[in-house]
Amino acid sequence: MVVAAPASADNVGLVNAAMVARMKRGVFIVNIARGPVIDYDALLDGLRSSHIAGAGLDVFWREPFPADDPLLAQNVIATPHIGGVTVASLEGIGARAAAGIEALRRGELPPNCVNPAARSL
Repeated sequence: MVVAAPASADNVGLVNAAMVARMKRGVFIVNIARGPVIDYDALLDGLRSSHIAGAGLDVFWREPFPADDPLLAQNVIATPHIGGVTVASLEGIGARAAAGIEALRRGELPPNCVNPAARSL
C-alpha cells in the first residue's frame, strides 16, 4: 500500500487501526505523504504483530525523528525525505532553473510559471 494522500486536517490518522485490521496480512506500507497521515500506534502495532510485514518511510511524525524510536527497531526502511533525489532529478532541476533564468533574461516569463496573474503582465 502506498500512502500519498495530501496533508490536511481531514487526513490525519487516515491509515488507522481499523484500516490496518482490514488490510491483507503481510502488507507493506510505503508513506510518501506526510507522517501523521498514518496513525503511529496503528503502524507500530501492525509491525509488531507482523500484520504489517514492513514499512518504507520518508516522512515522519516529527523532525528530526529520534534514532532510538521503537518503530525503527521493526522492519522499516527510513529515508530523510529524499527518496526521489537522484543525479538525473538534480540535473533536471538545474536545467529547468537555467531555462527559467534565460527566459527572464529575454524578457519572457519562465516556462514553468504557475501564477496565472503573472502571465497577463
